[in-house]
This record gives sequence, C-alpha cells and structure tokens, in this order.
Amino acid sequence: QKVMEEQEVASAEPKKLFAAKLNAKRKLETAVIVLKPNIYSAQALSRIVDILENHEIKVTSRGLLPSAEKDRSRIVGSYLANLVKYAELTEPSELPLHTEEMADFQRKFGVDWKTSVSEGRVLNARAARKHLAFAD
Repeated sequence: QKVMEEQEVASAEPKKLFAAKLNAKRKLETAVIVLKPNIYSAQALSRIVDILENHEIKVTSRGLLPSAEKDRSRIVGSYLANLVKYAELTEPSELPLHTEEMADFQRKFGVDWKTSVSEGRVLNARAARKHLAFAD
C-alpha cells in the first residue's frame, strides 16, 4: 500500500530538443518525469530511461516521491489533467504565444519560434511520443 502512495520521479537533462538539433551553445534544460503508481513498473521505468538515453537525454537522478512531499511541493497539481489534454492535442502552431514569449524562445534557443514550428522542430506531446517511439 505504501508503494501506491509514492510516485517514481526521474529528472532528465536534455542535450537536444525532441525534434531538432538546436544551437549547441544553448542552455541545457531540465525536466521532471512523474510516473503515476497505476502505470509504474520496473520494466516501464527501464524502457522510458532507455528511450530517453537513445535520444541523448541524460537521466541525472531518480527516486520515489512520497504523496505528502508531492502535495507539499506542488510538483503535480490538480490542473495536471487539463495540462496533459492541452499538451496532447494542441499543435504548436495553435499555441497563443505573445511577442515577448517568442522573443524569449529566440533568446533561449537561438532560433525563431515561427521558423521552428514551420520546420517541424516543435512537437506536441502526442507527436513527441511518436518521435521517441513510445506506444500510445
């Protein structure tokens, strides 16, 4: 029962974006991947780590996140379901980015947002899973 109250967390440091080789001088980004207890298994975690590493995304740490810590830190909030739906279904070209957000993208990655989208360098979650060969 304790396992059901914990979630597996892996921290990843990508060397590349999923769909593009961007400017090599760009700042590395960090992500946290949370596996919910109902889908967690050692095989699932191993497969996810293998896929990430095959795409040159380095997993720097992993461990269990107790429910109390998750709630206190708000890593996973009640808004998660809406975010997942939005991330799955919204095409990058449909994202409502303001001029300053596009400029921030340009500063961070050294490439123009509109160009990156038109060249297929920016993916939604569904397309990223397909690109990384995750099963739906």
